Formats: sequence, structure tokens, C-alpha cells
Amino acid sequence: MAGSELKPITPLSAALATLCAVLWGGLAVAVRITQEDLPPLGTAGIRFAIATVLLAGWARFQGAPLIIGMAQSRAVAPVGVLLFMQIGLFHLGLTRTNSAHASVLIGSNPVFVAIIAHFALVGDRLSLLKLTGLCVAFAGLASVVAGGATTTVVSDHQFNEVTWIGDALVLISSLLIGVNTVFTKRALAGTHVTTLLFWSNLLATGLFFAASVTLEGLSSYHLRVASAWGLAYQGVVVAWFCFLVWTALLRRHRASQLSVYGFAQPLCGMFFGAWLLDDPMTGRLLVGGFAVAAGIYLVTKFDGG
Repeated sequence: MAGSELKPITPLSAALATLCAVLWGGLAVAVRITQEDLPPLGTAGIRFAIATVLLAGWARFQGAPLIIGMAQSRAVAPVGVLLFMQIGLFHLGLTRTNSAHASVLIGSNPVFVAIIAHFALVGDRLSLLKLTGLCVAFAGLASVVAGGATTTVVSDHQFNEVTWIGDALVLISSLLIGVNTVFTKRALAGTHVTTLLFWSNLLATGLFFAASVTLEGLSSYHLRVASAWGLAYQGVVVAWFCFLVWTALLRRHRASQLSVYGFAQPLCGMFFGAWLLDDPMTGRLLVGGFAVAAGIYLVTKFDGG
């Protein structure tokens, strides 16, 4: 769909975008719980394997084509590889930082989407208000990361460790979401939404399992009831439902228009982490989380279209 044909946000689209943001806010908590039993790349592989099976069933229900040609393959492949890199870094980062930190940092992705879209997508331009929002959001990110390295033992979970390496990995993952948004938009010009998601997820799944068997080994796989629920949340709710809804929304609306609703993700994730995993709610984290949310709102709300 060309930039001139993209539609204004409707109440239904706004509700779906907000729902995705809230559900994504719980992702870091689910990953942390699951990775107490499973290795990070293996966790990501199982998560995407679940989503891929569900997408195949959804494609059959929709009558969407799963066979793709060479031209479509060339468009889909970068999406799958970037998905592997982005999700892999997020899961690895969560072995070195807590879910509250990770939620704020990964939730900053609309800021990176806005920057990259300015140069790569028609109609998504930066304005003075957007630049102001960028400054506010990056100040918030600096506040979160500058909180320093801490390790806190908590009751039912192993450690709420925060390291600069972990925060950096999650922040790079957030940046890659912006990059992959551009490739996804371009791939959707010639590929059905469900077809794109199926093949990109299938490629990412294969890469995750190959990397996990090579680097982590099968002996590191264990599973409890809590971990199984965490996997179900990641695979069914996030990797399938949210990605399906979000990609469909990207087909109809500008990336920057949709991303305004992302301000809810870092806030929900921060509070989910404190509530469910007893992540420390420091002053720097609170200030940073709300600054990132405010920056996202400014960056994505006033897009002039």
C-alpha cells in the first residue's frame, strides 16, 4: 500500500495498538520466568515454533497462500534474519538485566522507528516536536542505563541482576525493531501479511534452534509449570497474536501513527516486573520509564498526517 493510500487511525485500530503495547509489556516478565529453566536461544526457538504452527493454521483458515516465489523470498529473508537477531539479543540481554529495565529499554523502539522511518519510509518525517520527543526519550534511556549494575536476591526467583551489558543488548534489540519495521513494510508491498509472518517466523525458528544446539546444548533444557505458562504467553500471545495484529495494522497505517500507542509498553512492563518478579523500582527507573513514555508520545503523536 503506497504512503498516500495509508488510512487514518480508527478507534478499533487504536484499541488494538494499545492492547498490543500492554501485552508486549508483559513479555520481559514471561521471558525471565521461562529462562530460569530454559536457555535464552532455546526459549526463543520454542516461542517462535509455537507461533509458526499457529500461523500455519491461521493461513489455512484464511486461505492465505504459503507458497512464495523467488522475489517474495528475497523480501522475506531479511525480515526473518532481523527477527532472529532482534529477539536473540533481547533474550540474551534478559540474562544480564531484570525485566523492569528490559521493558523500558525495549519499549523505546517507537523512538527508533520514528528516526529510521524519517529516512526510509514515505510520509514519516521528523518535526520539531518529534525532535523534542527524541531528546526526552533518550534522556529517559540514559536515566535507566545510568542506574548502574545491581544484583538483588528475591524470594521466588533467582536474581534481579542489572548490568550495563544486559541493558546494551536490549537497547540494540530495540533499535533492530525499527530497522525491521522498514523491511516489513517493504515486504508487505508484495506479500500477504500471514505469509510474511509465517516464513519470517519459520526462518527465525530454524536459526534459533541451530544456534541453541550449537551454543547451548540440549542438556540445559528443563521445564516447570511456570516456565510452560511463560512459553505459552510468549508463543501464543506475543509471537503470534501481537505480531499478527501489528503487522496487519502496519499494512493500513503509518508506522509513526501506530507507534504513539507504544508509550504504554515501557510503563506496563516496568510495573509488571515490580509486581510479578519484585524487580526494584528505583528513582532512576521511574524517571526514565516515564520520560521514555513521554518521549514516545511526542515523537509519534504529531506526525502531521
